[in-house]
Amino acid sequence: IERVKNHLAYKLGQTVIDFTNSSSGGGYIALFKKLYKIKKQHKKEQKIYQQTIQVFPQLKYPSLEACSDYEQALRYKFHLSYMLGEVLIKAYQTWYTGGGFKLKNNIKKANKEFQIFR
Repeated sequence: IERVKNHLAYKLGQTVIDFTNSSSGGGYIALFKKLYKIKKQHKKEQKIYQQTIQVFPQLKYPSLEACSDYEQALRYKFHLSYMLGEVLIKAYQTWYTGGGFKLKNNIKKANKEFQIFR
């Protein structure tokens, strides 16, 4: 479960949900700043992990399918936070084709899918 929660998609989606639930607000600029910091930190952690694996290959994580809580981890992939994070990553990767403009519709679509799986 912790490995799924450590995915970038889950972290970004959880931040968006926390932002919408908090009453302090701070505007969308603060949200984008927070999302950027999370992305930057995640990349740094991944780089350190890859360097560690090169030195100590025995520390490599087992595949997700080999974990004992695989079924529960799969359920986490269908949580709203994970789905929102995937939408954000997809919008960022397709910014040149208008991914940011399609973001609102894609968020609504992810929310509908979440309601179905719920």
